[in-house]
Amino acid sequence: MTQPETQGERASVVSRFPELERIDQIQPDQQIETFSHVLDELQRELDDERR
Repeated sequence: MTQPETQGERASVVSRFPELERIDQIQPDQQIETFSHVLDELQRELDDERR
């Protein structure tokens, strides 16, 4: 089991995915694409950490 990460150990989601900063300013279909991309990337990272 891993220890909890401190606040500075991982960049914030917004700094890692700058497209989230303007999510409220884009069309709903683009929002869905953006969220889907972010979730896919985060899932990939989790999968890599589990290996």
